Amino acid sequence: MPQQDSFLTQIKEEFQLGEQELNSYSPLVLAYIGDCVYELLIRTLLVGKANCQVSKLHKKAIDYVKAETQAAMIFALMDELTEEEDSPEKVDDKIEQMSQNDDYPL
Repeated sequence: MPQQDSFLTQIKEEFQLGEQELNSYSPLVLAYIGDCVYELLIRTLLVGKANCQVSKLHKKAIDYVKAETQAAMIFALMDELTEEEDSPEKVDDKIEQMSQNDDYPL
């Protein structure tokens, strides 16, 4: 594992990344990252299941990552969400607060 820690340290130094509290990120930023992680998970599962043409893998992946399917999945998980996760008002407030804050330079 030392190589992983070393690689992570190098990445953090290269991109000048410090420690950040997860709840300090905008919900939209978390959704942006979450979409990437979710799609990578789906692609990994599909490739592990069948080694086939990329076009077929892509079409199947789209079936899983499209908004309609994600909405159905979150609906199925609603009973598992914490109070904070199930509070659209808090998310909306956080989005509005973050959108007014220009402290996020690229």
